[in-house]
Amino acid sequence: SGKMYPKSTIIITSRPSAGVQEHTQPDCHVRIKGFSPEHVEKYVRQYFKIMKKPDQAEELMTALSKGQLVTNLIHTPIFLLLVCILWEDDKNLVTSGTTTGMYNDLQTDLVRKYCKRVVVDIPADVLPGGV
Repeated sequence: SGKMYPKSTIIITSRPSAGVQEHTQPDCHVRIKGFSPEHVEKYVRQYFKIMKKPDQAEELMTALSKGQLVTNLIHTPIFLLLVCILWEDDKNLVTSGTTTGMYNDLQTDLVRKYCKRVVVDIPADVLPGGV
């Protein structure tokens, strides 16, 4: 009604699945579509070029083209970075599972990297507590 913030513009941002449209009645709705397939390819190639592993870019692009991975995730830059990090460390961590599964895999991967860096011995199937 404009009583609380007269003459103000309010911008609400959210993930598409956050349900903001159910709780608000915006005057304008803008959707950012994400990376095009060309952007995805450029990003992947650049990432692995920086990491000095260009052959992994080719492998990942092949897997993406065959639909072996969750393709709806890769059109957001932060998720594409997640996929690249996981692919680089262990291609088996990049599954066709859920976003939550990929976050869990990333957490496991990052904890293992940390433990290796600070020389903490970890069993293969259990992560240490307190990390």
